[in-house]
Amino acid sequence: GGWNEVHPHTDAGASEVYRAFKKWNELTMARPHEGFYGFDGLDWDIEGHDDKASPYNHFTVECLNVMGEMSVLAKQDGYLVTMAPPESYLDPFSNDFTRSLRNTLPEWRELVPDFTYHGINSYAFLLGKYGKTNIGPGPHTETNTQTNTDTHQYTTTDTTSQCTLVDTFDLVIYQLYESYGHANYHVEVKKGNASEWLVSLVRRMQQGWMVNFSSDAELNFPDTVVKVAPHQLVIGLANAWAHDSEKDSAIPGIRKTLFLRPSELQQAATQLQQNDTALRGFAFWSLIHEGDVIASSGTGSEGDGGAFYMAKELNAIMRTR
Repeated sequence: GGWNEVHPHTDAGASEVYRAFKKWNELTMARPHEGFYGFDGLDWDIEGHDDKASPYNHFTVECLNVMGEMSVLAKQDGYLVTMAPPESYLDPFSNDFTRSLRNTLPEWRELVPDFTYHGINSYAFLLGKYGKTNIGPGPHTETNTQTNTDTHQYTTTDTTSQCTLVDTFDLVIYQLYESYGHANYHVEVKKGNASEWLVSLVRRMQQGWMVNFSSDAELNFPDTVVKVAPHQLVIGLANAWAHDSEKDSAIPGIRKTLFLRPSELQQAATQLQQNDTALRGFAFWSLIHEGDVIASSGTGSEGDGGAFYMAKELNAIMRTR
């Protein structure tokens, strides 16, 4: 995926596309003699397009189903499956649903009426319909050997214990760096507390929210509560490049893209840990901007001003290494 990229082709169907992926991964890409046995999984990052007339500013039902069905097949084969939805594509503060990627979030409509590149819960369908996968045989498979009246032995397997229900999507990497998103409005326009908003986001994801899938007759799927558990949720951040995104903004003095400082992330992470709701982690875009110089906010805190390395700051919070 990626912005301005094509959406998956659907003519062949999910099973055939998945078989082609698996063959390519295990036979073409793998280098066993070098210790590489192929990629560990796949990540869905299907997004919109700058060209407002592009067909890739709209998800077809077939495309969404191919993404979901391939995800289930990959999970059943032991692959990791992740998704990286922009903030509006998976919106726990909205019950609405559309497959169009040509929308503007309500709070931004008066401020940036020409920015029409938001989704409305399009990725929620993947979690609602394909969020769980049965894998098996599980650790509790029972095999019973019995003797029939002709003294021949036969074996029956308890199929009810063969399958284990697991999350299809190991990680949901949530792009808070989507242009003119909810979080950015709260922080940049309303001057709200960033850490409090992050905590409310995580809790909302965990509690779940109803999505009105039935509003799309072609989808043929009922309204469903969608949830993202904390162990799945990765907060996707912008690193130094977003600090200066004000120059690209249509609104003077307001950043186009959310930039959160380490102190704000630390406050949110601490509050969540105190309530036994630890995040899976953080991610950021993009490596090429690691070490870019940002201006100081005047707080004097570590990571505030000078060469900015998001990886270093996140490690100090998560204590990964």
